[in-house]
Amino acid sequence: MNSFKIQHSKFRIRWRFPSLPASQLSSFLAPKLLPSILIALLTVLYYPVFKSLVNEWYTDPNFSYGFLVPVMSGYLTWKKKEELKNSLVSPCGFGILAFIAGIFCFFLGKLGAERFLMRISFIVVLTGIVLFLYGTQHFKILLFPIFFLIFMIPIPSILMNKITFPMQLIASKLATISIQLLGIPVLL
Repeated sequence: MNSFKIQHSKFRIRWRFPSLPASQLSSFLAPKLLPSILIALLTVLYYPVFKSLVNEWYTDPNFSYGFLVPVMSGYLTWKKKEELKNSLVSPCGFGILAFIAGIFCFFLGKLGAERFLMRISFIVVLTGIVLFLYGTQHFKILLFPIFFLIFMIPIPSILMNKITFPMQLIASKLATISIQLLGIPVLL
């Protein structure tokens, strides 16, 4: 075994590395290294997006349920861990296309300052990563937990206003009719 020492007056650290040929070392590290690198890159890339998303969940009572969605998605994934262990890992090349499309959407959203597009791109990127690293069998198992994450993304305010304003008008008309049926005069 190869060893590496760091010595200092207050502490001493010693690591031991397995002595493996280069071909075995790459097959030993590859399954762990590529996902770790992708997670690190996604963390750096999506940190500002998730920071604003969490802030929106915290400040807007309409979207405060967003805190529960990733937890629920994680729980649904955890419930399928046995299925995931027993399924075949067969990386799918289509995953790279989905990953690239998601990254393209992210930068397009960043360029246009469109937070909704940047947030949706995370789900596309996640889909691409699962397909590329683990294949279609894993993706079929994780399909619902991944797409359940859509519910954590708030609807854009333009669309929200288009939906809620007519509903408010209908609610006020129904309230007016109900109060008038009770014999109370109401002006709308």
